[in-house]
Amino acid sequence: MSEVRFIIGWPVALLLATGCATFPANRELATWDRNHGYRFENLVCPHERCDETFIVLSLSGGGTRAAAFAYGAMLALDQQEIAPGRTLLDEVDVISSVSGGSFAAGYLGVYGKSVFLRRFRADVLDRKIETALMLRMLAPWNWWKLASRSYGRGDLTDSYYDRHIFGRRTFQDLPRKRPFIVLNATDLSIGSRFSFTQDHFDRLCSDLDQVSVSRGVTASSAFPIVFSPLTLHNYPDTNCSYPAPKWTANALERDLELNPARYDRARAWRSYAAETRRFVHLSDGGLADNIGLRGPIEGLLNPSSSIPLIPLLNKLDDADNHVVRRVVFIIVDARPGRNIKADASARPPGIVSVLSAAATNPMENYSSDTVDIARNWIREWTNQFSDAGEEPPQAFYRIHVRFDAEHDPAERQRLQTIPTRLQLPRPQVQALVDAGARLLTESHDYQCLLSALRSVAPLGCPESG
Repeated sequence: MSEVRFIIGWPVALLLATGCATFPANRELATWDRNHGYRFENLVCPHERCDETFIVLSLSGGGTRAAAFAYGAMLALDQQEIAPGRTLLDEVDVISSVSGGSFAAGYLGVYGKSVFLRRFRADVLDRKIETALMLRMLAPWNWWKLASRSYGRGDLTDSYYDRHIFGRRTFQDLPRKRPFIVLNATDLSIGSRFSFTQDHFDRLCSDLDQVSVSRGVTASSAFPIVFSPLTLHNYPDTNCSYPAPKWTANALERDLELNPARYDRARAWRSYAAETRRFVHLSDGGLADNIGLRGPIEGLLNPSSSIPLIPLLNKLDDADNHVVRRVVFIIVDARPGRNIKADASARPPGIVSVLSAAATNPMENYSSDTVDIARNWIREWTNQFSDAGEEPPQAFYRIHVRFDAEHDPAERQRLQTIPTRLQLPRPQVQALVDAGARLLTESHDYQCLLSALRSVAPLGCPESG
C-alpha cells in the first residue's frame, strides 16, 4: 500500500510544485551612479604606459571549437614577451566575446591569467559538458523546474556552469583592472546586441555586480532551439534616476536619414524605457554579432560607448602628445566552412537544418561586414590627418585569425568541418588549440605588430586595408 501511495503521490507532488521554479532575478539598482559597477572607465591600468598599445581581442562563437581556438591564440599571446615579466596577453585591454568565445573570456576574467593558462583546458575544453547537461535535463528531480513557465533549459544550464565552471563568482568579483571582459548576448525582442556591462544594465535600472558571470556566459551561448532564452527583469528607469545618454536623443531627432545605423542603435537603447518591456529575453550573442567585434566598433563610432575608443584616441598627454600610439584589433574567428551537402539533392533540407541555417548563415556573412566597417573607419580616421599633411597619431592593426588562413588544404578542411558542439574529442580540441596559436603567430599583420613593438620608432606598419 505504501508503494502505491508513493507512485500516486509523487506525480501529484510534482504537479503541485510545477510553476514554483523561476529564474534567478537580477537586482534593481537603487540609485544610478556613474562611478559604480563594472565599466571600462572604472578599471585600473596595469602599468603606467598601458594605453600606448591598446589591444582589443574579439572571440567568435562556435561552441567548444571557438573556445579551443581562442585558447590557442591566447596561449600564443602569452608566449610573446614585450617587457620583463609582461606579455602581449597582459597588454590586452578589452576582450569582447560571443557564444563559445565567452567561455574563454569569462574564465579568464574570473580566475586570472595564471589559472586560465593552467586549468582552462581541463575545466572547460575537455569537460563533457553536453553529457552533464543531458543528465541534468533527464533527472526527474529537475522536471518540476523545467515544467515552470519562468524557468527553462537555459536556466538549468546556467546553474551547472555557475557551480562547476565559474565557481559562483559574480561580476562584483571580477578584478577592477583590465582587461575589460564584455560578454555579448542578443536581445531577442529587438534583435540587438546586449552586453553584460554596467552601462547596458543601467538601461534596466539593474545592478550587474549581483549577477553571476555564468549567467552572462550562458546567455551569450544560448543557441536557439537547444537552449531556452535567459530572462532579466527590466525595472522602470525612474526608480534609479538613470539619465538616458544625450546622443540617443540627438540620434532619434536627426539621424533617421543621415545615419540610419546610429538611429537604430538609439531606438534600441530607448526601447528599454517602454512600460511594456518588464522583462528582457536574451539568446546567443552570435545572432547579433558572431565575432564579438560590434561593441568595440561602436567605441569607434560613438563617444558615449561603453568601450570609449574615441575619447582615448583624442586624449592628449604632456609627455608625447598622444596617449594611444597603436590600436590593435585581434579577431579570433572560428567560423566553420560552408556546408553545401544538401545542395547535392533535390530533396529540401529538414526543419533542423533550415532552423540552424537561418540562425547562423546570415550572421556569418554579417561578420565580414563588421570587419569592413572597422577597416573603413580606420581608413577615414587616418586619411583626415594625411589629407592635412600630418602624420597620423595612431597606427592601426587588424589581425584576423581564421581557418581560411591555414595553408595546408587537408588541415584547413579538417578544422572547418569540426562541428559546433559543447563537447569535442580531445584530438580535435588539441588541433584547434594548436591552430589558434599557429595561425596567429604566422599572421603577417601580427608579425608587423611585433616588428613595431621591437622598433625604436613609435609607429609601426599601418592598417593594410
